[in-house]
Amino acid sequence: MADPQAAAADTPDDPRVRELVGELAVRSPAFRSLWADPVPRSATTDGSDQLHHPAVGGLVLRYEAFVVRSAPRQQLVVLQADPDTRSAEALVLLSATAPAGDG
Repeated sequence: MADPQAAAADTPDDPRVRELVGELAVRSPAFRSLWADPVPRSATTDGSDQLHHPAVGGLVLRYEAFVVRSAPRQQLVVLQADPDTRSAEALVLLSATAPAGDG
């Protein structure tokens, strides 16, 4: 299992999980220390989402969220449209109308 803390959080009422965590905590100071540390759930998550932009309408964008290890509870989220889709065309249109940066 990649993230036992997330699994335990997903099943807080499972007596087997509570028993296992309790047993490991009693037997292992290292486990107690690791279990107490806030650990990112995973290095990345991904999926897709539908968004609405007032200038171009509906967009279907894929996202990937990366954990920023040096900043607990922070993520870098990257959004992109699949090539050759209406959403990709809409992003090109938006980028053409965006103000120029300082460079």
